Amino acid sequence: MPVLAMNIIKEVRDLDDQMTTFLVLAFVVTMLSWALIKLSKWLAIVADLLALISAWVILHELWSTEGWLDHSRGETLEPTYVRVAMASAVLPFLAITALLIVRKGRPNQALPTTMAATDRADAPVAPAATEAHR
Repeated sequence: MPVLAMNIIKEVRDLDDQMTTFLVLAFVVTMLSWALIKLSKWLAIVADLLALISAWVILHELWSTEGWLDHSRGETLEPTYVRVAMASAVLPFLAITALLIVRKGRPNQALPTTMAATDRADAPVAPAATEAHR
């Protein structure tokens, strides 16, 4: 009996470590996506590919874990583990979508300002020299 309890504790610790890894991976992909989209909104394609690869890694690990949908033996994975894995797989896609919505209204590149301050129409106008001497 103590061997069975030790195996269960070991399995739960492994799942906790995997949940932490899933969350860290989702965070790193989200931050990389933010940096790419900040550079150019067209780099969202690369960010989507990164999110797709991380989602595949996370879901593959989830599906290959013993107890995934194995109801015949009465063993299933901890529901928290499944929820964290699914959220970690989806979170980067939600972040990329939100970043693109925020960035949608802004132009891709800033226009250069080549005019001097005195050439602009909204620049303050100095009084004429003749009026100052009166």
